[in-house]
Amino acid sequence: RATSIRRAVVFLFAVGLLHAADPHNHNSLTAAERSAGWTLLFDGRSADAWIETTGERFPPTWRVEDGCLRTIVNPDSFQDLRSKGTWTDFEFGWEWKIAKGGNSGVKYLVQRTDKWNSRTGQGYHARARGFEYQLVDDATNPDAKKDPSHVSAALYSYIVPRERVMKPAGEWNESRIVVRGQHVEHWLNGVRVVEFDSHSPDLLNKIRAKNRNDAAELESMKSRETPVVLQHHDSEVWFRCLRIRAPGAGNQK
Repeated sequence: RATSIRRAVVFLFAVGLLHAADPHNHNSLTAAERSAGWTLLFDGRSADAWIETTGERFPPTWRVEDGCLRTIVNPDSFQDLRSKGTWTDFEFGWEWKIAKGGNSGVKYLVQRTDKWNSRTGQGYHARARGFEYQLVDDATNPDAKKDPSHVSAALYSYIVPRERVMKPAGEWNESRIVVRGQHVEHWLNGVRVVEFDSHSPDLLNKIRAKNRNDAAELESMKSRETPVVLQHHDSEVWFRCLRIRAPGAGNQK
């Protein structure tokens, strides 16, 4: 009997190790999460819920690898990736890590997309224009070091996070974006670091002052129905546990 018990313990321990080592387990929901309305946008195996941001098929500059959606660096060709679903009010959560010196982001309240040929003519670039939750190596990326509104979890170029809670490059972070009407929140590693009204006079003044190439669209905010967009900024970045919840189901485009 003692031998049987030992065998059972060893078996359960081995199963636990295999479960912990399986990268796809990060892309799952608990019963409580499903009950709370969360839906997975990536199962660790298939990218069926994602397309290139202009609507083209899933691009070769992204790859499903080890239970993650990850970028493939190619200076001649990089494109943002967007969800097929679109939402108005939602919470989007994900886990991410970035290479040393890397730069990326998550776009939402997207107002337009741009597509242009690379300088060499060997490829093209495609980018969504909207609000951006910044993802970056805070410690070494030049863009982050020169401007506090360019660090991780910032509303890029406009709002500085209240706290700097990003983990070092190469380690996993957990993020969340909340959009309820005009109210928006950015969360990083369990801390709400940015909170704003998308139509507040203060933010609109910042948008006008920056005069970026998407300023007019962000100021008018004609479209509130939006996909979620993962930015390819010619840096290595990994995404997993991509999930969303909303009052209604996303519209599949």
